Amino acid sequence: MLKHLENKYIIPDKKQIQKAKYIVVLTGRIYENPGLSLEERFSRETIIRFLKALELKKKYPNKKIIILGGAFRHKQKKGASFIKDFAKKLGVKVIAVDTPLDTLNSARVLKKYVNLNENFLLLTSAYHLPRAVYLFKKEGFKNLIPYPTNYNYKLCKPSFSIWNFFPDDLYLELTNMAVHEYLGLIFYKLKYTILKIGAEK
Repeated sequence: MLKHLENKYIIPDKKQIQKAKYIVVLTGRIYENPGLSLEERFSRETIIRFLKALELKKKYPNKKIIILGGAFRHKQKKGASFIKDFAKKLGVKVIAVDTPLDTLNSARVLKKYVNLNENFLLLTSAYHLPRAVYLFKKEGFKNLIPYPTNYNYKLCKPSFSIWNFFPDDLYLELTNMAVHEYLGLIFYKLKYTILKIGAEK
């Protein structure tokens, strides 16, 4: 299930990357809970996406990094700004936007920072990229360049063993992630189809 999602887009080549003015990073979970150190606030997905953005920034220093995402399960206070603080410690400047709490709102908020016709890298986990690309295009971004990272299916090592008949927390988590993405895609495709039919009437 994950492999089908994660293989939809490939890492863009150097020529495509050079076209992009921005590196737009969609965050995973960022925890706002009191008492956490800065480094403890980021999920594995968030930190992998951010580190890939830093790697690209090192190769292409003229590109601006935009981080989009609010805190996990909190009314919007501070999310992406924690990454901005972390980046500052590493000597890197980023633009942080805390307001969007989901992918659709990330696309809508980005319009304040990026022109619909501008080229930018859309960087997120490979399994999340199909839904993200679909929503960003629906919001009018014409020249986004998908950049997949964090390939989760590579964590799976199927083998024929008696242990395959027992639940595995990793595979349960990965299956949950895949189902979430498929349901999200179905929901938004139905939504936009209904809106289109309504507009035609």
